[in-house]
Order: sequence, then structure tokens, then C-alpha cells
Amino acid sequence: YKWTLTGGSTKTTKDTSWVPTTSGTLAVVCTVTDGRGRTATISKNIAVTAYTPPTLKMTRVDRVTVDLNKVDAIYTSTVDAISDTNRWRLVIRTRPVGGDWSTAYDSGVTTNGTSGSKTSRLTPTYAITTAYELEATLTDGYTTRKGSLMIPTESVPLAIGKYGIGVGKVPQGDRVLDVGGEIYADDILLEGESVASHLAESVSDDVHGLAWTDYEELTLLNGWTGSLRVRKNAMGMVSIYGVITPGVTDRGTTIATLASNYRPGRVTALPAQSLTVSVGGIVGLAILTSGNLNIYGNAGDNLGTAVRINYVYKAA
Repeated sequence: YKWTLTGGSTKTTKDTSWVPTTSGTLAVVCTVTDGRGRTATISKNIAVTAYTPPTLKMTRVDRVTVDLNKVDAIYTSTVDAISDTNRWRLVIRTRPVGGDWSTAYDSGVTTNGTSGSKTSRLTPTYAITTAYELEATLTDGYTTRKGSLMIPTESVPLAIGKYGIGVGKVPQGDRVLDVGGEIYADDILLEGESVASHLAESVSDDVHGLAWTDYEELTLLNGWTGSLRVRKNAMGMVSIYGVITPGVTDRGTTIATLASNYRPGRVTALPAQSLTVSVGGIVGLAILTSGNLNIYGNAGDNLGTAVRINYVYKAA
């Protein structure tokens, strides 16, 4: 047996398959030769359609106005329905930050092409006091694309509850002041470390007892470089500060591990206001109770060349 495949290669097995390198009308020729040298040939033309990989961009998530516990995901996707054999499927999963994943939306398998901006209602419901991670996976017969977003707590001017106060958002956590934006005093921007220092001094006259320890340099992992430091005061507030250059940026990658005395009592997601990225945007960082500083989204090429971290949180 001899197969001659246009846009591919020549095979000498009884059965064959190949991936064409060009589109258009291609010829497939099979020649059979017996032991006496006699031959028979058959040729067939096939139409090959150009393949364009699917694209997926997660734009944002919105809480539904009439029911803030429900969420709409807004995204842009493109899939070319090149044939009935090119099936595709979009699955969106969500979880509370650091929790377990569950399926929030499933398009089912279809062969119809799709493109443009779309909105999908996620299930079941999402507490306004909890932040969630979202991961979308678009798969056709040949390629998989992924996208990530955060579902934040509900945005409100001011929320006063039994266990906390939120400014610009519903408070997330127990007995907290949760600010969803930048903080200014006398027209001066107070960054995380400054805010914690002022709050600490306002509740005690023992200023010396609230002094910060010296910064301790963290060991960066998985190809990340630069300088990232932590320190702590007598009230148990931890400051993490530094400028680091990306290494591995896959979801779940550990950038550094904090010693036990710097670890939070619950998973602590670093808000966008605490991160400055040279180019593009980072999906998110979180400090786990194990002390690992992890990426909780697929940063990919949007991470830029350097990330500046400046944040203060409460140790366990």
C-alpha cells in the first residue's frame, strides 16, 4: 500500500491518517501493488477547511440588580463551526476563594459556531459577603482555552453589619473594616502599611509596644525573582512589601512561603489596590493558612514584567 497525501506526507501502511498543512481541495491517492508488481490506483479529492482555534475572553461578572445573590458572567468567545465533527463546549466553574469547585454553567456540546459578547447566568447563588473565583473552559475538537475572573463581594456605598463595616463593598470576614478602594487622609493616599500603622496607634497610647519588627526577606520560588519582605507589629498586623518579577504564572503556583508567625487565620486574597503591575493585570494573589503566597488565576501573558505588592493583614 502506498498513500500519497497532498499537503501531508506519504504513508505505506494499510490504514493511514494525517493532518493537512493547507486548506482547499486536496487529493488522496492510494496505490496497491501485489507481489508480481501489478498495481491499482484510486484517487479522491477532499475539501479541507481552514481551522481557526477558538478564543475566550472573560470580561467581567455582575451581580443581578434584583437579586444580588445571583451573578451574570459576561464574556467574548469565538468558535468556527468548520464541520459537524468540530464540537465545542463551554463550562464555567466557581468556588469561594480557597474552597471547592462546582459547575456554575454548562453550554452542553454543540456544533453551531458562536461568536461575540455573551452573558450567562451562573448557578446556584453567591453570598454578597463572600468573594468567589471563576474559571471558564472553552473546548472544541482540537483546542482548549481558559479564562479566569473574581466574583467580588457586593459593591455598596456603606455596609454596617453585626460583624463588620464595609466601605464601597459588603465586608468580608469577621469583625473587620473592609475598604473596597483607596484610602486618603488630608488628600494623601494611605497605602496598606500606613493605614495599619495609623489604626494601631489610634487604639493604644503604647506606641513603643506597637513598633514594627525588622523586615524579613522571603525566599522566592518557581522562577520568581526580586525582593519580597514581611514584618509584624505587636498587634499581630503583618506587612508584606516588595517588587518581584514573574516566573511560573500558572494557577496555584506558589511564589513564596511565609513562616508560621506571619500566616493568616483564613485565606487572605490580596485586593487589586495592593498590587501594581507594570503591564496588563494580574488575576489575583492569595496568602493561604499554610503560609503559601499563591496565584489563584491564570495570569498568562498579561502579568507584565514586574509586580509591586504592598498589603497589611492580620496574622492568626
